[in-house]
Amino acid sequence: MADVNNKIAVDGLEFYEIKTNLKRFLSSQDKFKDYNFEGSGLSILLDLLAYNTHYINYYSNMVANEMFLDTATVRDSVVSHSKLLGYTPTSNKGARAQVSVTVDADGDGGIANEFLPRYSTFLASAGGKSFAFRTIDTYKFEPKSYDENGIVQKYWIPELTIVEGRPGVSTFIVDRTNSPSQRFVIPETNIDLSTLKVRVQTSVTNISGYDEYWTLVSDPLQLNAASKVYFIQETENTKYEVYFGDDIVGKGLQNGNIVVLEYLVTSADPIEANGIGATDTESLQSSFSLEGSDFADPDVVTIDPALGGSEREGIESIKYYAPRGFQAQDRAVTVEDYSFMLARDYPFAESIYVWGGEDNTPPVYGKVFVSIKPSRGTSLTNQEKEAIKIGILKKLNIVGVTPEIVDPDYTYLKFETTVKMNPAKTTKTPNEVKQVVRIR
Repeated sequence: MADVNNKIAVDGLEFYEIKTNLKRFLSSQDKFKDYNFEGSGLSILLDLLAYNTHYINYYSNMVANEMFLDTATVRDSVVSHSKLLGYTPTSNKGARAQVSVTVDADGDGGIANEFLPRYSTFLASAGGKSFAFRTIDTYKFEPKSYDENGIVQKYWIPELTIVEGRPGVSTFIVDRTNSPSQRFVIPETNIDLSTLKVRVQTSVTNISGYDEYWTLVSDPLQLNAASKVYFIQETENTKYEVYFGDDIVGKGLQNGNIVVLEYLVTSADPIEANGIGATDTESLQSSFSLEGSDFADPDVVTIDPALGGSEREGIESIKYYAPRGFQAQDRAVTVEDYSFMLARDYPFAESIYVWGGEDNTPPVYGKVFVSIKPSRGTSLTNQEKEAIKIGILKKLNIVGVTPEIVDPDYTYLKFETTVKMNPAKTTKTPNEVKQVVRIR
């Protein structure tokens, strides 16, 4: 019968436990029973064996962890698992502001350029740093005021959206012959996916299709072979890849097609641009200035300050939202579905609370109530509520349930605190301690 003492114990995986088990095993062998395992030579060899075993154990454990979404710690692994759930992590988002632009007409009531082109630049600064905002659409000026003879004196754009970031473009020529697995990876890491525009030109010599934008897939079940849509996914090194259909589910690409990707690239820390224009008033100079235009002295007025700038989604957020996104399946049925959809599609919310009508006091059946604390201010405007209902909830809500957005109730607390101090244990005076308590 084999001696159980001649077997290596595997009850410990730490370095010194492994070394101890190795020594116990060797000392049980007849050839090594008189050896001094604390001697320098054998001790080094045992250290090497223990280190190698511990290293392999640690590596195997980490590899096993990366195989599951709950335990993965490497971003590429977490993103890969989220793809299986149909979830795309959110990218950087540039802060957005609403402004109006007023310009003077010339002597004949005309204007130098009746359009403000896409990617027009508005400069602003915050915290000692400069930020460039761009328009993501083309806007048309309209008359604002006239003189006594009916000649236009001023033109304006009453409201336009500007987004923090610089323009970027990536162009690819489709070559399936030499590159069957060709990929269309955007080389920038800080792009704002909400500003991405995709076009497919027929060829270098045929520009047809250049003026038509393809749309991001929202419901794959509604696609056919002619649907001009694109898909997007995060790849390695936090970059994003655009890919297309196969002429069965979505229109595919042909050799010689030119893929044009246009987008905005945010600053390294897009959060710092939030709040620009928050202190602007009609009587003070605007934080934003229109640069490089055909107009001599454009007047820019801030309507809504910059808000919504954020960094790409973090690992913990992906691990939290990916399974909930899979559960929701792009439709709002449960309270958790509403919370997920709003958190994903409305970036200007600081907190969101949703409850069913049956849980309301008094109960109101057939409704779901949504309360949102915005990042700026204490409640949403009527326009913002309507935008959420129509732009987000309407396309996700099931028939028979009516969403209702209500203002949050606030409870303000005022504390009266008594602090006791021991003068023998501090060199601070009572007033200094009071200041420390107030600050903290």
